[in-house]
Amino acid sequence: MKFCPHCGGDLSAYQAAENGSAAPATAVIVGKYDQDETWKQLQALANELRAEPPDHATIVYHAIAKSGASWPGATIVHIVFDRSIVPRGGVLHQAALLEGRASPNLGRLAAMGYAVVEDKVLVVNDVPVGPAYQVLDYWGGEKQHRRWHLEEPIAIETSRHGNPYFMDENMIAFGAKWGDGDHATEGLIELLGLFSRGIHGAGIVGIPLAMKLVPLPRSQ
Repeated sequence: MKFCPHCGGDLSAYQAAENGSAAPATAVIVGKYDQDETWKQLQALANELRAEPPDHATIVYHAIAKSGASWPGATIVHIVFDRSIVPRGGVLHQAALLEGRASPNLGRLAAMGYAVVEDKVLVVNDVPVGPAYQVLDYWGGEKQHRRWHLEEPIAIETSRHGNPYFMDENMIAFGAKWGDGDHATEGLIELLGLFSRGIHGAGIVGIPLAMKLVPLPRSQ
């Protein structure tokens, strides 16, 4: 199938990537979840699509179709972007921010990828975060998660070392418990749009290249 039956998007790039020598980047994982292997496969797919990123609907429909997820259901949502979506200050700079020793130049901090709210760097769970976290919290947090028929706010981990949820470099993984598949599709398309344009058009956070959904037991 060359074109997505739902949105008409061109699926040939996905097919070319999946027919290569590497394991399919969107194959359903059976058994124990392997975080490293999952990201290795998804990054390979993203690299194939980097020159001509698919439209948001094509990315989402492809990810859902390949996921094997059932509805209602719980999933890990993995997204790869065309750029880093976390602050560039590094661990030592973030520690200095928390201790008040970093530069108070908010414009410089914003340019380094930190989210600045009310003249302060936004800190979540003792970690300074960037606009990518703001997008996720805006979309699937306490205020809006019911819009997408999510059973509860999404599970976000600000740490670079979380498993399975984390944020690092050009990767994000978060947990979502969906009430139904239709709203999962609609919601994920809107999420990718928010990353591309920013909240209320605030500016691009990152261009999504590829997505993978891994089903989880609903207890997780």
